[in-house]
Amino acid sequence: MIGRWTGAVEAFTDNMSTQKALRFLAPYLAFGVFLLVNAIAKHDLTPFYIYRLIILVLIAADMASKGNPARMLLIFASLGIVALLTGISTSGMISVYAFTSVGLFCSTLWPCIFTLVVCGLGKHTSQGSSFLIMMIMGGGIVSWLQGTVS
Repeated sequence: MIGRWTGAVEAFTDNMSTQKALRFLAPYLAFGVFLLVNAIAKHDLTPFYIYRLIILVLIAADMASKGNPARMLLIFASLGIVALLTGISTSGMISVYAFTSVGLFCSTLWPCIFTLVVCGLGKHTSQGSSFLIMMIMGGGIVSWLQGTVS
């Protein structure tokens, strides 16, 4: 949710100063919702506070991409790989934080992939995006089928 809200900032306004403010507010607002839900459920929130720093990395990477989907894909995929390698090469809570950060960094990849896939299709854009959405559904069906077979 944090990554998706960060990636969606540009969809809300064309005003650059508002976008800059939302780039900082949106991920922390999403994080606040996450903390609130866990506080209501009476979970211990202490392990989650480190994510304030990880969200800063997410914001810096988003700003470094400058809204370019290809650059954003490269940056966030690289961060996901770094987090994955960190998780593999460490142990304890550092490994846990690294592995959960993979999901945070990869959550912004779908909008980039979708944008890059339909770019340049011209009059076939609607058909191409339809095929892409059907593949998502196919992935859901294949996962269900794999679970049933297993």
